[in-house]
Amino acid sequence: MLEYRNATESDSGVQNLLDIIFPILPMQRFVDTPAEYLALVPAEQLPLVEHFQKLIVQVAPRAEAKIGYGMLIFADPTGDLFALAAQKHYVGLYVSPTEALEMMTAELADVDHGKCCLRFKRLDQVPTATIKKLLKLALSLREEAKPKEAATKKAGSRKTKAPAKRKTKGK
Repeated sequence: MLEYRNATESDSGVQNLLDIIFPILPMQRFVDTPAEYLALVPAEQLPLVEHFQKLIVQVAPRAEAKIGYGMLIFADPTGDLFALAAQKHYVGLYVSPTEALEMMTAELADVDHGKCCLRFKRLDQVPTATIKKLLKLALSLREEAKPKEAATKKAGSRKTKAPAKRKTKGK
């Protein structure tokens, strides 16, 4: 029979194993509207979320806020552009396409970031001019990709004639 017990400081190996088996899930908010999402953001994170929201609206005024994946997503007719997620210990700014982050890696060296996400704990950590430049770059990459995607879809939608079947002699 398995025995469950609490891990102590001396059981760091046990705790590491538990962290691998049961990773901490992101703090998704199961809401239907952006207003409901913002109402649930903790007071200490709200200035960060509002700051990013303001920058996104400045850069992409056609983008509309919606809820998806438990996050606040900003999308336009081309698709999802940016997302904000108030996690337990930080606010994440997600950028699409991810190439924008890759292109600005040197400028974002001092910022905690992953492949498509920037993580901030306080408003005074935000390099506003750099973030605005990143958002503009991501939007321009999306705009550049739009004609290519349309051309690819158009080329892929052409109907080609199937090869004629060979007639075989029946038995």
